[in-house]
Amino acid sequence: MTMGNSRGRRIQRAVMVLILLAPALIIALAPSADAGKEDEGRQPFKVNAKTAKKIELGRRLFYDKMVSQTSAQACVDCHDPNHGFSDKRRFSQDERGLSPRHSQPILNTASNPSTHWDGEFENVEEAVKARIGRPLVQQYYGVDMPVAPTTPTRPRRARPTTRPPTSGQGPIAGGSPTVPVPPPVPARGFRGRGNTGSSPIDESVAVRIEDSKRYAEAFRAVYGTSNVTVAKIADAMAAYCHSIESTDSKYDKFKQGDETALTASAKRGLELFKGRAGCAQCHSLNGDHALLTDYAFHNTGIAWLRTNVDKAANDFGRKRFTSDASDERAFKTPTLRDAKRRPPYMHDGRFKTLEEVVRYYAKGGSTDPLQDERIKGFEASDEDVKDLVAFIESLTSIERPGYAKTAWDARPAKQRLRFVSPSGRILKGLRVAMIPHGDGFFIDGQVASNDPIRLTVEKRSGWVEFAPPMWTHSKIEIEDGLVEAAIPLVPDTLKKAKITVPVEGKMKLTITAKRESFTPETLLAGTSYAINSRQAIRGDGTPITVTGGQQMHFRRTGLVRLGDKVVARYEGWVPTNLLDNRIYVQIDGYSPNSASKLAIDTDVGDEAAARIDLTK
Repeated sequence: MTMGNSRGRRIQRAVMVLILLAPALIIALAPSADAGKEDEGRQPFKVNAKTAKKIELGRRLFYDKMVSQTSAQACVDCHDPNHGFSDKRRFSQDERGLSPRHSQPILNTASNPSTHWDGEFENVEEAVKARIGRPLVQQYYGVDMPVAPTTPTRPRRARPTTRPPTSGQGPIAGGSPTVPVPPPVPARGFRGRGNTGSSPIDESVAVRIEDSKRYAEAFRAVYGTSNVTVAKIADAMAAYCHSIESTDSKYDKFKQGDETALTASAKRGLELFKGRAGCAQCHSLNGDHALLTDYAFHNTGIAWLRTNVDKAANDFGRKRFTSDASDERAFKTPTLRDAKRRPPYMHDGRFKTLEEVVRYYAKGGSTDPLQDERIKGFEASDEDVKDLVAFIESLTSIERPGYAKTAWDARPAKQRLRFVSPSGRILKGLRVAMIPHGDGFFIDGQVASNDPIRLTVEKRSGWVEFAPPMWTHSKIEIEDGLVEAAIPLVPDTLKKAKITVPVEGKMKLTITAKRESFTPETLLAGTSYAINSRQAIRGDGTPITVTGGQQMHFRRTGLVRLGDKVVARYEGWVPTNLLDNRIYVQIDGYSPNSASKLAIDTDVGDEAAARIDLTK
């Protein structure tokens, strides 16, 4: 009994001690804030066999202008892989026009909790859906302006190609179809960033891509069917974007133990970065492969510089989506990974060099009363600025991110293309070059060759056959660029296709002249020949050019001298819209007494021919 009581008292005292020591034990055993941050850094994008296929489909869609509402802009136009997945221009251009911002780099998006400078979208999928699956609307600075959408080549019964009429619709100038205008962003409670929400998806872009049949094999390889939807496009492009991960830089090599990886200047810059300059407060250095961003939104004073000049140009930044006063003119911290590759800098691209960026922060930013209190400025000599720039440059990936290291197994060994006119006529003898385009595969330490593949359309069948280059696409160039295909890009996954070229056949032209200069290697002709007082040259001696879109080119195929005359033979492919028209041939420097000397009637076929005699 005594022993039992004694043991009980000892246990009781031990429990009391544990209770008293519990706070200290909890503090000791719990990971510190710094220790927790050591686990931060890039979160590698997990890739399995299915995801790998999505990446490759997304890679190809990324480079194709068809994946846009007007077929005028590809993602690569603002996110150039060879420019740090950003834009060389200060302000990025898209289908809505010139934007007020410089594109953010697509790098380590799998670790990024939102997209765009203001966190407009929660993920890449929503950004893509908003870009290609919503009526084309200008929303810069919160101004909603409808833009006429593209029309799909055919309706699809399974899903609508346009949104149902709403009270917000109105006619577009010029008699274009009406498009719905999204409601203004609510002042409070807005969660469906970018006006995506649960609104119906406009599948026009998907219909166009499916109807082109260019990606039928690729979609079938990934999704088991050639059916294309905006959701599938967004899914594949998000997978590709997530695969674009920064590779090791000189700084990473240094952090792994290679003391020689950084120069003395870069090492001094690193200490400034972590210390007196305070850069690491937002451009985090934590983790095995530091992201160099906190992905938070900060007012750096940059937007204030423009607002002070033009109040109407005020970019509200993050506040547009949160209505929180503390978010006014706040923008997401960009990663400094590969910063050297992607000038200009800041959300409005105002700085051309990293030195300008460093000096801006060294002087304490701007006079914006809402500027982040972390930006206090610091004393910086010219050497300090050079050292900080040297460190930032050491963050450049040694190997450009986003390369494909192997060819996709969905590629055929041979591609076959059949070239026809809109009426189905075989364009026999058409000269074609397949120019490697898109992204070249990075194999054995170098990018694949981009030498063009030159072909001539087979006279009987109209087919050409070739092994696709080790690039994501080939761009069709016809007759050295004198003729354009309706859809010029051919993905490397395509097995065979009919390529429609807007010409109806070839005609021949013979020119007889006294001067060889009147028979150049190529000639331009068209219906809208800007003749001035029957002269083919302007009063100042400069040649008059053909205006408008109705043009054709002639290529010289032969040249002979007959006494004091020169006879040149030409051939040209007649555009569909010029067939059976009277056109005027432009000969620079020639001034006929009558413009009719340069007029011919277009026709096509083996016997179609015209003559111009400049000797009479």
